[in-house]
Amino acid sequence: MVFRQAHAHNVVTLPSHANILSGRLPFQHGVLDNAGFRFPAGTPTLATLLKAAGYRTGAFVSAFTLDSRFGLDRGFDVYDDQLDGPAGPLALPERHGTDTVAAARRWLAQGDGRPTFCWIHLYDPHAPYLPREPFASRYAGTPYVGEVAAADAALEPVLGPLLESASPHTVVVLTADHGESLGEHGERTHGLFAYEATLRIPLIVFAPSVVPPAVVDAVVGHDDIVPTILDAIASTPPPDLPGHSLLGQALGAPPAAAPLYFEALSAAANRGWAPLTGVLRGTEKYVELPLPELYDLSGDPDEQRNLVGSRSERVERLQADLRGFPSADSFQARAPEDRETREALRALGYLASAAAPLRKRYGPEDDPKRLVGLDTLMEQVLARHREGDLDGALALCRDIVRQRPDMPAAWLQMAILQRKRGDMTAAIDAL
Repeated sequence: MVFRQAHAHNVVTLPSHANILSGRLPFQHGVLDNAGFRFPAGTPTLATLLKAAGYRTGAFVSAFTLDSRFGLDRGFDVYDDQLDGPAGPLALPERHGTDTVAAARRWLAQGDGRPTFCWIHLYDPHAPYLPREPFASRYAGTPYVGEVAAADAALEPVLGPLLESASPHTVVVLTADHGESLGEHGERTHGLFAYEATLRIPLIVFAPSVVPPAVVDAVVGHDDIVPTILDAIASTPPPDLPGHSLLGQALGAPPAAAPLYFEALSAAANRGWAPLTGVLRGTEKYVELPLPELYDLSGDPDEQRNLVGSRSERVERLQADLRGFPSADSFQARAPEDRETREALRALGYLASAAAPLRKRYGPEDDPKRLVGLDTLMEQVLARHREGDLDGALALCRDIVRQRPDMPAAWLQMAILQRKRGDMTAAIDAL
């Protein structure tokens, strides 16, 4: 089954995988960002449910953002997060997909007769886009596409044999945690907005003994994956899951009528900008911000025509849908990270030791659409820092805090740069 309108609920790695593995929405499990949050020990996941049902369980991840310290390892007999060291300054510890798949294949080959659940996570298609050969040469002008092609090739040794000799009980699910903007709406990578470039994701379900091949155009979400897998193996999902099994849609059953919830809170947590939440109902997509947005994706898939001013009744309906979902009222549950974790996450721009407080009111000046230029400047700060151009990075930081003096991440980055330059007085002043 190919789901052409599958969507994530978050646009950063850790919360999105928490959604995928638990079948719950971010406000239910509480993991709202890549830094400062831990998946709660008492919340069931697909791994804990399958392990309790007698499955051997293994996970093989490719980036530090899914390190076992963040809590997604529960229920796995093996949680392989053995990564390569950082490739350079401000580089996130990760490993290539070929190495992750090789580790997973070794574990799969050690089967003991029990049914098996294996989760394989690849990280290759992330900035900076540096595909290995032959993909670097083959996609010299489009390195992101080269990394996607490299990920496809990395999966072939495990997926090829599995699909060719699939037993009647084989279930394979292929998805992504988020997409990549690549400059759309001014966003270079992901995490700031929730436009379709980052929110819409691939979702393919292979379960030949359960459902025939099908293409489904209904809106579905990551929270539907756990119920779908449990349905495919004739196991009853927990009753409190918000999602639904998708198997019936392959047989022509109508899709669930509920709206799909999404959020992008990294900029609110780390920069003090307005939090972004929204809902998708059918082809209508509403984004709650100081400058709200409404799009009809059927005629405007690139989200270029904001219809808020011309469809007030639809806006009110979707706002009512959104009010049906609890929202984060603070980031105070965010815990400070230890030094090792902070150092690793700096590659992603996660610098704050404490969350920016949520305010009661945000104005248009706090809307990420108005601040996307500062997001680009922060990317440039990190790039200059990686290159060793501390003075250039510091000059950009000064420009950011001049424009946005209440942005914690920029001040902390300035302090780090001043410390590296040997000016401890200036570093302390920045804090």
